Formats: sequence, structure tokens, C-alpha cells
Amino acid sequence: MSLTKEKNIIDNNTNQINNDDNKKTKSTFKKVWNIISWVLVSLVCALLVVIFILLMIGYKPAVVLTPSMTPSIMPGDLIVYKSVDADKIEIGDVITFWPSADSQDEQDLSVTHRVKEIRDDGDGTYTFITHGDANGEEAIETVPQERIIGKVYIVIPWVGQLFLFIKNNLFVVIFGIISIILVYYLVSMIVKSKKNKNTNNTNDNIDNNLAQNQ
Repeated sequence: MSLTKEKNIIDNNTNQINNDDNKKTKSTFKKVWNIISWVLVSLVCALLVVIFILLMIGYKPAVVLTPSMTPSIMPGDLIVYKSVDADKIEIGDVITFWPSADSQDEQDLSVTHRVKEIRDDGDGTYTFITHGDANGEEAIETVPQERIIGKVYIVIPWVGQLFLFIKNNLFVVIFGIISIILVYYLVSMIVKSKKNKNTNNTNDNIDNNLAQNQ
């Protein structure tokens, strides 16, 4: 066997080893990516299911915009509340209510404070004395029960920021999602094309080896 043939065989073997290593690396990366993707998709689906169930049984979300309830509730936190009977509200509960009798519209901003005192009006109704945790003791709010929207049951830190961003930048979010899909598709096409090219090169090398050894 000539030195040229030996060199070709060694080079081909080296290329084959490199190709095998590249395949192993890609296979490992693909497995890791599949696991991460599956986990993310599962979390999103679970969150959507939970949100759907909460909405179906009367719970509603709201985003806290002011620091009046810090540190227990921070600006940007997402609260989940539910309408309850007035006699189910206790001192220490956090409630969401309309700031005035005239502002009971979905477009108006609600207030979320803690109940400090409950007064029985004697006619089957109640008045609630509320106070923001971060406000001074003199900054109290007297809330008749007809202005109460609901009682807060869940506080999710910082998620409200995401809700606000999506609401205020819906076009940007949609454009970003489409861009990510297009980039992913483009990268997949490039990887597939490169993979096909490597396969063709490997086949050509095998054919050359067979031709030289004949």
C-alpha cells in the first residue's frame, strides 16, 4: 500500500471520528434542549390551566401599582382576589375596593389595603376601616361594604410586571414571538443543510476509499 493511500485512510478515519464526536455533541445538545423545552411548555400549560380554573370559580387577577402595601405586597406584584360576603371578611384580611362610590368601573383603578377595624352598621351591613401597611397611621380609608370588590387570597411577586408589559406592548410581544419562530426555523434549516452536506461528504469519502482500494 502506498503512502498516499495510507494517508488517505488515516485522514478519512480522522474525519469519521470527528463526525462521530460532532454527532454525539449534537445529540446531547438536542436531548438537553428537548428537556428544557418540555419543562417550559409544561410550566406554561400548567399556569394556563391554573389561571383558567381560578377564573372559572370566581377568582380574578389585578396588578398592584403603588407601594402602599409594602413590604407584604410590592408594586408590580400580581394579586388574586375573589368576591366574598362582607361577614366573611376579618380584621387583618387584605381587600380590594373601589376608591369612591362613583368609581365602580373596570377601567378605574382599585385600591388594595388591609382591614384594621370592622364596624357593624346595625342594618345588616358593615363598614371597614382599612390602612396601607406602608402608610402612616392617619392615612386610613373608610370603606362601606358596597365598594368592596373582593378579598385577596394570593400574591405572586413581580408577575404583574409581565402582565403590564404584555398589555402595554402587545405589538412588540407579538413581533418578538414571530421573530423567534422565524429565527428558530432559519437556524433549523441551516443545521439541516449542514448536516446533509456532511453526510454527502462522508459518502464521497467512502466512495473514494473504495475506489482507491480496488
